[in-house]
Amino acid sequence: MKAIVTLALTSYREMIRERVVLVIAALALFLVFLSLLLGQFTFDESERLLADLGWAATELGAVAVALFSGSFLLARELDRQTCLLILSKPVSRTQFLIGKWAGTFLLLLSLVLVMSLTMAALLGRFSAPLWIIAASILCKSLILLSWALFASTLVRPTLALLSGVCLYLLGHWLGDLTYFAEKSADPAAVEIMRAARWLVPNFDLFNWKDHFHLVNPPSSRDIIGMCLQGAAWVVIWLAAAGAVFRRKDLV
Repeated sequence: MKAIVTLALTSYREMIRERVVLVIAALALFLVFLSLLLGQFTFDESERLLADLGWAATELGAVAVALFSGSFLLARELDRQTCLLILSKPVSRTQFLIGKWAGTFLLLLSLVLVMSLTMAALLGRFSAPLWIIAASILCKSLILLSWALFASTLVRPTLALLSGVCLYLLGHWLGDLTYFAEKSADPAAVEIMRAARWLVPNFDLFNWKDHFHLVNPPSSRDIIGMCLQGAAWVVIWLAAAGAVFRRKDLV
């Protein structure tokens, strides 16, 4: 456990200084303040415009950091030979992988927290829906991070990044694709979409940005269900990444 904590903190300090991460965070904050400026040109929809564009910028920023970090994390360590140096010490490959994942988790947590506090300050409220939306964005980002990390153990970082983007889009289109498959009355298409529901996370269950405008927030059952499903996908793909990484030739 001590090795994992040390790796997580070290990775966090390294990644928080990465130019790509800083650029993505700056762009996300820029979009938030741009939505605030655009809201001044509307009469009654300024708050809604700020909330919609602000949360969209927060999600895109977190997803981008998760995919970039997860896809290039192992390749960067191998190129710098730091991976071999760390593994030469009493640190297993599983501990190394979990430590790097935990460091990226801290980075995503910091990004979502800063963006959420910025949104709360601009909107002038710290209500429960705000933090529920932030938790859903973080949960979705961790799923994509785990997938990108798993994919990077099998293919090159660029292909892992592209696969993460495809997973993100497919997870949001899953409901629509299932509907069109059922309407087409094609048995093969219906079976494919049924199988896809077990292989692809349904990101519509994590899409709660519109709940900010509702009086009643999501129920506790919905929140627990989201957390459990997110944790399940993370564990599955981290376990798969660990199984591949333990057999991977690092030289």
